[in-house]
Amino acid sequence: MAEHRQVTTPRLTRETLLSDRMVRGFKNNATRIAKRQGIPYDRAAAILAASSRRASASARRRNPRLNRVKGKKAGS
Repeated sequence: MAEHRQVTTPRLTRETLLSDRMVRGFKNNATRIAKRQGIPYDRAAAILAASSRRASASARRRNPRLNRVKGKKAGS
């Protein structure tokens, strides 16, 4: 019997890509990182903040919310 193949259309691909780019929010993303890596929420939030600060200019154009993440003083 013939196997069923999954057909990907441009519309389905477009919907998938749009859902992948949705902004989930800082706290929700930090919670997801904490669960995935098995670390405390505080540490996950620090990882997310550090990666947000290192975001490229093109990433900041696509997601202006990255500009809201404040830096931490050196030595603190």
